[in-house]
This record gives sequence, C-alpha cells and structure tokens, in this order.
Amino acid sequence: MPRYKKEGETMKVVPLNESAFEKGIDLFNQGKYFNAHEAWRGLWFRARNAQEKLFLQGLIAAAGALLHTQKRECAGAAKLLAKSIPLLRNGVETHPDLQLNDFIEALERLGGREDWGLAAGEVQYFPKIGRSDHSCEPHAAGVAGVKRVGGIHSKYKTHCIL
Repeated sequence: MPRYKKEGETMKVVPLNESAFEKGIDLFNQGKYFNAHEAWRGLWFRARNAQEKLFLQGLIAAAGALLHTQKRECAGAAKLLAKSIPLLRNGVETHPDLQLNDFIEALERLGGREDWGLAAGEVQYFPKIGRSDHSCEPHAAGVAGVKRVGGIHSKYKTHCIL
C-alpha cells in the first residue's frame, strides 16, 4: 500500500531500482507470484510514464491472478486475469525484449479453461514471461560493434553496448 506524506513530514525519495523489474520476472517465472507482485509494485508506484504504469499494473494483476489460482480462489483469479490482459498490451511495443504476445496468449488460454480450479496444482505449466533473442534494434540488425552484455533491454540496463 502506498505511503502518503503526512503534513510537516518529509518523504525519502528512493531511486528507481531497475533490477526490481528483472527480479520480478524471475520470481514470476519461478511461481513466486506474491514476491513478483511486490517487486513490481514499487516500480509501478514510481512510474511517471502512463503507458509503463499500465503495463506494470498488468504484470501485477497477472501475478495476483496466478496467486489466486494457486489458492483455488477462482473468482478473484478470473477477475484479475481479465484485467491483466489489456493492461499487458501496453508493454508489447515498449518491451521488445519480452515475448509479451506469447505470454498474453498463454494467459488467455488459461482463462479459457473449463477446469479453472484444477489449474492450481499445475504451477509448472502456468504462463511464463519469455525473452526475445534480439531485443534491441541495433543488436537485431547486426550493427557492427554491438555486443551483448546481458539479458535485459536498454530501457532498464543496457543489454547491448555500441
């Protein structure tokens, strides 16, 4: 829950922890949905770009949906899953390093299952957030002098250097 400043109180400004985004993805892919939610929540709270804020909200809602599924809370899971999908579409263009279309399709398939409640025991089959092989334009285009230095997009920490 966001902490609001009381009158006369100064709030500490915490710099954006760019590794929190990657940590959230790793936690999500391990089935640690609550922890992923927590990693992304701080980023969402501090996001200035409206489209990025909506995308982060989609990730948080997807994590919440799968957490509810694990707990066999089907109504809550269904609501959050339905909410997450359109929000996640906000990141398709801005996060080419992630296979978001595949992730969204997997969430839609999960939401369309008739045996929704039985999915709770199948965490290993839950949708994962995949990564694209060529996430930045210079790297994908094979520009000379571009070296891969990690697995994340330059929006968070450069994965390619010129």
